[in-house]
Amino acid sequence: MMEERSLATEMLQELKAQSKRKDIIIIILIGVIFVMIISFFIYENNFETVSDETTTEYSQEADTDGNNSPINQNIGEWYKWLMQDKQKEWQEKQP
Repeated sequence: MMEERSLATEMLQELKAQSKRKDIIIIILIGVIFVMIISFFIYENNFETVSDETTTEYSQEADTDGNNSPINQNIGEWYKWLMQDKQKEWQEKQP
């Protein structure tokens, strides 16, 4: 009976020691997380923020078709070139 008590008390003491170690590790990890968050905010605050907004206005005259985009103009030229080739092919096929 005496041996059973001592075994039980030894197990309880070991469990107490393990739980103390786990508690200390958890506290250290929470501290590390807080330090990381605080250091991140300090790092981000070191950068200068630009609050002045500059606006630039551009004006461009429109064609008579309302085609004022350089991309549309290039596509229009490409389409004309393509249609000329297609028209030539069509005329060559006609008897």
